[in-house]
Amino acid sequence: MAGVVTLDVSCRGRLSCDLAALRLPELWVSLAIGAAALAVGLGTIRALHRAHGPSAGSRTGRPVAEPQRKGLVAPRRSPAASRPIGVAGLLLLVGILVALAALGQLVPGLVVAVVLLVLGAGAAASGSAAHLPGPLSGAPPLRARHASTPAASTVRRAVGGLGAPARQAVAALPGAAVLALATRLPAPLVARLLAGAVVVLVAATLPGFERRHRRAALGPVLFAVSAVGCYETVPTPELALVVVGVSVPLALLGWPRPLARLGRAGPATIAILAWAAVDGGQGRPVTMVTGLACLGLFLVEPLAAALARRTDPPRRLLGEPRVGGRDTLVVALGQLVLVATLSQAYPLTGGGGLDVVVTLGLLALATGILLAGARSPRRASPPRARRGHPLG
Repeated sequence: MAGVVTLDVSCRGRLSCDLAALRLPELWVSLAIGAAALAVGLGTIRALHRAHGPSAGSRTGRPVAEPQRKGLVAPRRSPAASRPIGVAGLLLLVGILVALAALGQLVPGLVVAVVLLVLGAGAAASGSAAHLPGPLSGAPPLRARHASTPAASTVRRAVGGLGAPARQAVAALPGAAVLALATRLPAPLVARLLAGAVVVLVAATLPGFERRHRRAALGPVLFAVSAVGCYETVPTPELALVVVGVSVPLALLGWPRPLARLGRAGPATIAILAWAAVDGGQGRPVTMVTGLACLGLFLVEPLAAALARRTDPPRRLLGEPRVGGRDTLVVALGQLVLVATLSQAYPLTGGGGLDVVVTLGLLALATGILLAGARSPRRASPPRARRGHPLG
């Protein structure tokens, strides 16, 4: 890709290369932009929490209890004021694009792809087929233009009848196609199409992933670990280093306190990491597959969740991380172990088809471990019938 600055450092071994990379502008510029994005995110989250008000009673106009007015009891916060807000993906997305532009590595096709992915995610989240054509094609919604035509009614019934994951996948197709075909990736067509397919898959499953773990903010933390794994895997990691620099500061939005989740910009953010993995695999095409597999739990957890729903009773994955930071840290360590193991696939196998087989085998093993460690929720026991007094 034109404009990419290669790692002009002399080093022996991976560790010495990592230490030498600390002097590169790709890291320091992206770290500074990531820190600025973190400050903006914290200010935005604080403002949104204030907008929701300190207590549910004061927002609804109901009288506040006397002990609360006197400060004897802490006011009850509304659920919206304590829930992670879906702004982390947008902060990551804007931060990475700004860092790429500052380093002269921004590709216009990438901007088009991520904009289409964000618009597609918003259209799919609306749950109505009438909103799909507008953001994706630039045309007014079907309901406004051809609401009375039989063709429009047929399209609405067909797409509206799809489940949420299918709608999200369909909405992500234009952005994934632009990412694979119009971003000047110097990679084989098969690798580019694989990256587009991974983006569509993540777009279909990421909303469900965040919904299952809505009390935690796993997305920013897991994304930072995936970016580090991608950097350690691909042979030309300049773009992955930019993603690492922006994502590491923003991981603080997910740990130690769950402040923000990825939200609707999550698929577009994942797309940039997939783009960096394919671009960084130049010279070793098999590492592109391993770089994409470094998404780790973003790929494994939805598959395990689909299999867990088929069990009786349905099982919960990842222990359902709570608001506390300890459970999120445990999940992040699991992601780190998986990604670190995947990054060693190429050195152990020497590349070729065996590397792909080992990568897929490791993902399957991680899925099995999640299922084996899942906890089954307790069945609610039927209430006992109250027995009357023996004397009537």
